Parts: sequence; C-alpha cells; structure tokens
Amino acid sequence: MFWFWLIFWQLCFESTVLLSELPTLTSLLLCLFPGIVSLISLVILSYDRYSTLTVYNKRGPDYRKPLLAVGGAWLYSLFWTVPPLLGWSSYGIEGAGTSCSVSWTVKTSQSHAYIICLFTFCLGLPILVMLYCYSRLLWAVKQVGRHQRLTVYVIFLSEGKTTHTSNRSSSNKI
Repeated sequence: MFWFWLIFWQLCFESTVLLSELPTLTSLLLCLFPGIVSLISLVILSYDRYSTLTVYNKRGPDYRKPLLAVGGAWLYSLFWTVPPLLGWSSYGIEGAGTSCSVSWTVKTSQSHAYIICLFTFCLGLPILVMLYCYSRLLWAVKQVGRHQRLTVYVIFLSEGKTTHTSNRSSSNKI
C-alpha cells in the first residue's frame, strides 16, 4: 500500500500532473480503482467457491493463498488504473462535470487500445471466469443431486426386494 501512495504522490506533485488535476485523480482513485478491485475480488470468490467444492484438498486452512489473492487483486487494479497517468490514454471530466473517468471520447489509437484492453481484462475476462466457475459449480451440484436420487432409488428397490422376498418366505412357511 505504501508504494501505491508513493506513486500517487510523485505523479500528483512531482511530475507533469498539475495540481488543478488533483480532484480528477482523487475521483479516479475513489471510483475506478476500487471498482476494479471489487470486480476482481468477486472473481476470486467465485474461483474459491468452485475450487473448494470441486477440488479435494487434504490440507488444513492456509491463509497465504487468500492474502496473496487479495493483494493480487489490488495490484491488478493498480496495473490497469495507472497507465493513463503515464501517457497511455488519459483521464478527464465526464459529461456532467461531477466526476472523472477514462477519456472515452478521445479519438486516438492509444485511447482506443486502452479502452479495449480495460474492457477486455477488467470486465470481459472476469465475467467469463465467473460464468465458468459458477456453471461448473452448478453442474457439480446437479451431479451430486442426481447421484443422491439414484442412491435413494437403489436403496428403495433393494429394501422392496428384501421385504417382498421375506413376505413370500414367511407365507410359504405357514
């Protein structure tokens, strides 16, 4: 976290970013950065649920993996929010003039490339991973339900046979 604020400080006060753009950068850090973090956190949760229920793990709880996953989500978000500050596309005030965002209307190839990458890697890919994890999870739950129904049916049939044959044998003895 220290590195994040150090980079932010250098970009705001020691580089070519002017102090007049500080509200824009603050809005960026309060909107886009946490938005990407939350979406990636949802991806991590969906993968964790998928792997917990479908992959057998003999070891006890390990807290390093969740900590690495959360730290990775923050670094991933930082990776995708810093490039416009370094010259790949730009941030600007949105239409209403109350917040800032990626400059969607700039018609340069750099801006288009950044928007496509941002859409692909911060929205499209996370949604595909979540869809895959939850569909596989749903399939696994359906398989367990099918197996349980089949087991109950087999038990019911086997109990019915033993009851039926025991009734015959007792009727023959009388």
